[in-house]
Amino acid sequence: RLLRNDQKLGHHWVRFQLTGRGKSNRDAIGAVIELRCGDVMQRRQVMPTRSYLSQIELPVTFGLGKAEQIDSVRIRWPDGSTQELSDLKIDQTHRVRQPD
Repeated sequence: RLLRNDQKLGHHWVRFQLTGRGKSNRDAIGAVIELRCGDVMQRRQVMPTRSYLSQIELPVTFGLGKAEQIDSVRIRWPDGSTQELSDLKIDQTHRVRQPD
Protein backbone atom coordinates (compact mmCIF):
# COMPACT_ATOMS: atom_id res chain seq x y z
CA ARG A 1 0.00 0.00 0.00
CA LEU A 2 1.01 3.56 -0.65
CA LEU A 3 -0.42 6.24 1.60
CA ARG A 4 -0.24 9.81 0.36
CA ASN A 5 -0.92 13.08 2.10
CA ASP A 6 -1.91 15.56 -0.61
CA GLN A 7 -3.24 18.39 1.52
CA LYS A 8 -3.39 21.86 0.00
CA LEU A 9 -2.80 24.00 3.11
CA GLY A 10 -0.67 26.66 1.43
CA HIS A 11 2.28 26.09 3.76
CA HIS A 12 5.79 26.63 2.45
CA TRP A 13 8.82 24.34 2.53
CA VAL A 14 12.44 24.10 1.40
CA ARG A 15 14.72 21.09 0.78
CA PHE A 16 18.48 20.74 0.67
CA GLN A 17 20.41 18.04 -1.21
CA LEU A 18 24.02 18.24 0.02
CA THR A 19 27.12 16.91 -1.71
CA GLY A 20 30.32 16.71 0.34
CA ARG A 21 33.87 17.13 -0.95
CA GLY A 22 37.39 16.74 0.36
CA LYS A 23 37.47 15.17 3.83
CA SER A 24 33.66 15.02 4.04
CA ASN A 25 31.78 12.06 2.63
CA ARG A 26 30.06 12.52 -0.72
CA ASP A 27 26.53 12.09 0.73
CA ALA A 28 27.30 14.65 3.48
CA ILE A 29 26.08 12.21 6.15
CA GLY A 30 26.45 13.93 9.50
CA ALA A 31 26.19 17.49 8.13
CA VAL A 32 23.97 19.81 10.17
CA ILE A 33 21.74 22.44 8.55
CA GLU A 34 20.45 25.37 10.62
CA LEU A 35 17.69 27.47 9.08
CA ARG A 36 16.27 30.70 10.48
CA CYS A 37 12.90 32.26 9.53
CA GLY A 38 12.07 35.21 11.76
CA ASP A 39 12.11 34.09 15.39
CA VAL A 40 12.14 30.39 14.49
CA MET A 41 15.37 28.42 14.15
CA GLN A 42 15.26 24.83 12.90
CA ARG A 43 18.12 22.32 12.86
CA ARG A 44 18.33 19.07 10.90
CA GLN A 45 21.10 16.54 10.44
CA VAL A 46 21.71 14.57 7.24
CA MET A 47 21.17 11.04 8.50
CA PRO A 48 19.88 8.13 6.37
CA THR A 49 18.52 6.18 9.35
CA ARG A 50 16.34 7.03 12.33
CA SER A 51 15.55 3.72 14.00
CA TYR A 52 16.05 -0.03 13.77
CA LEU A 53 15.81 -1.37 10.19
CA SER A 54 14.66 1.95 8.78
CA GLN A 55 15.93 4.26 6.09
CA ILE A 56 14.93 7.74 4.93
CA GLU A 57 15.92 9.83 1.94
CA LEU A 58 19.05 11.98 2.15
CA PRO A 59 17.56 15.36 1.10
CA VAL A 60 16.64 17.35 4.21
CA THR A 61 13.20 19.01 4.27
CA PHE A 62 12.14 21.97 6.40
CA GLY A 63 8.53 23.02 6.86
CA LEU A 64 8.23 26.81 6.83
CA GLY A 65 4.53 27.19 7.56
CA LYS A 66 3.30 30.62 6.44
CA ALA A 67 6.83 32.13 6.30
CA GLU A 68 7.43 33.88 2.98
CA GLN A 69 11.23 34.02 3.16
CA ILE A 70 14.28 32.37 4.68
CA ASP A 71 16.50 34.71 6.71
CA SER A 72 19.62 32.54 6.89
CA VAL A 73 20.97 29.03 6.41
CA ARG A 74 24.18 27.68 7.92
CA ILE A 75 25.64 24.28 7.04
CA ARG A 76 28.22 22.58 9.24
CA TRP A 77 29.85 19.92 7.08
CA PRO A 78 31.12 16.62 8.56
CA ASP A 79 34.74 17.85 8.42
CA GLY A 80 33.83 20.84 10.65
CA SER A 81 33.85 23.53 7.97
CA THR A 82 30.84 25.84 7.70
CA GLN A 83 28.99 27.49 4.85
CA GLU A 84 26.46 30.32 4.94
CA LEU A 85 23.69 30.58 2.35
CA SER A 86 21.46 33.57 1.62
CA ASP A 87 18.79 34.73 -0.83
CA LEU A 88 17.23 31.27 -1.07
CA LYS A 89 13.86 30.76 -2.69
CA ILE A 90 11.16 28.81 -0.86
CA ASP A 91 9.11 25.85 -2.15
CA GLN A 92 12.01 24.22 -3.98
CA THR A 93 15.02 21.93 -3.57
CA HIS A 94 18.47 23.53 -3.37
CA ARG A 95 21.46 21.41 -4.37
CA VAL A 96 24.49 22.54 -2.38
CA ARG A 97 28.08 21.40 -2.95
CA GLN A 98 30.63 21.80 -0.21
CA PRO A 99 33.15 24.49 -1.17
CA ASP A 100 36.77 23.49 -1.81
